[in-house]
Amino acid sequence: MGRAKEDRNSDTAYIVGLDIGGANLKLADSSGRAASRPFAVWRAPQRLADELVTFLAACPVPEKLAVTMTAELCDCFVSKDEGVQAVLAAVEHALETLAWANCRTLVWTTRGQFVPLARARLEPSSVAAANWLALAQWAARLIEPATALLIDVGSTTTDIVLLHRGTVRADGLEDVTRLISRELLYLGVRRTPVAMLVGSVPWRGRMVPVARELFATVGDAFLLTGDLPEDPACCETADGRPMTRLCAAQRLARTMCLDADRFEPQELARIAEHVAAAACAELCRAIATRLRAARSAVEQVIVAGEGEFLARQALSQLGWRRPVLALGELAGEMISRCGPAWALVQLARGAAHGGRGA
Repeated sequence: MGRAKEDRNSDTAYIVGLDIGGANLKLADSSGRAASRPFAVWRAPQRLADELVTFLAACPVPEKLAVTMTAELCDCFVSKDEGVQAVLAAVEHALETLAWANCRTLVWTTRGQFVPLARARLEPSSVAAANWLALAQWAARLIEPATALLIDVGSTTTDIVLLHRGTVRADGLEDVTRLISRELLYLGVRRTPVAMLVGSVPWRGRMVPVARELFATVGDAFLLTGDLPEDPACCETADGRPMTRLCAAQRLARTMCLDADRFEPQELARIAEHVAAAACAELCRAIATRLRAARSAVEQVIVAGEGEFLARQALSQLGWRRPVLALGELAGEMISRCGPAWALVQLARGAAHGGRGA
């Protein structure tokens, strides 16, 4: 587990925040630890409870477990409501298996408050995809009374949220309205398919169309540019092989229906830079849209997530000259990667059932 550089809150209650995504499970706790575990819910939803047990077993029994999710959107579920119910059932089963009977479970909602698990079952639409609001609400209080833009770049998506004088100023709460407003961008630094970012790539003086197939992701490009570190133990890639530069080169070559041995190293590097630049340009457009939509002058930007580096690159291209606060520098790289889970812990301190985050 990663550990926060500093815990500024004197509350002694032990709290765990759990963010259940479709591709990753993330947790943070009030001792300053955080961890992320890859698990593709859509491939084996029936295994979610067991995965949660394994993931949470490293934690002492908490006084409170604060939960949020995005896994309900996985297409293994007929509807999002069904997905919410399946995730909540997995949480309940995990608590029983771990013998956490005395743990108080709070579920975060898009109303900006916690509800007990039983109530969350009765209002699944308010529970779906609420994790972004936890981080935004905590960040808004952190920078109060300034006006700021929060940019949280994860492995799959990016959230871009306006914060004004301690409050969250979102145009929408539901995924579809957030997509329309560009507050939600389906672009991350690992899982976005290359063929969804670019239609062609440069090779030997010409632009070559890419195969519209899941041969490679943007994470492969960022591996070759050096923005992401190698992780040989991670095989959550397009072909199931390790997250190494060698395998990334092979995956990128496959987007042109070729093998890597047909390329000089600098040729694959150029292709990776082209893909990375396309990702940065897409993020730039979304950030610019949200800056234009702001009713007040934005005084600073908060960056978070595994893709803090991409947010910084986009801001640089946009000519941003005002302060940038990085959650990774404030609390540590793993806390930043697990930002919503970390925010849940902060919001859950002193929160009662049905109460707002304290």
